[in-house]
Amino acid sequence: LVMLDITMFELDIKEVEMVLDGCGKMKALGVSVGLESGWEDLVNVWGKKERHIEALEIVGVPGEEFVEKWKGRQEVGLSKEVLGGLSDNWKGLKIVKVSILRTNVEQWVKEGNTWGRKG
Repeated sequence: LVMLDITMFELDIKEVEMVLDGCGKMKALGVSVGLESGWEDLVNVWGKKERHIEALEIVGVPGEEFVEKWKGRQEVGLSKEVLGGLSDNWKGLKIVKVSILRTNVEQWVKEGNTWGRKG
């Protein structure tokens, strides 16, 4: 399996980790994942292992704590630090697209060793 889009189903962070572990040759992944407090939650779990993902789309499904934390903000809230925590072990990662329920989409592109927000 090289590409998987399971954005129509909400998974939790551990379920996505099982998908990543089971599909070691995957290059592109689109996933909807429950977020309780922030993006750091998933990076702390997913970023611990080496992965071969090049393109990642994360549709965040916010929990109550996340909603309160980000209420009134226009941006999705992903940072270069969070991306760095993921790309440390995901050496081939080039594009990360994140959104909250597919609104306020942020796309990050890695050029060289630097992440930059596009759009």
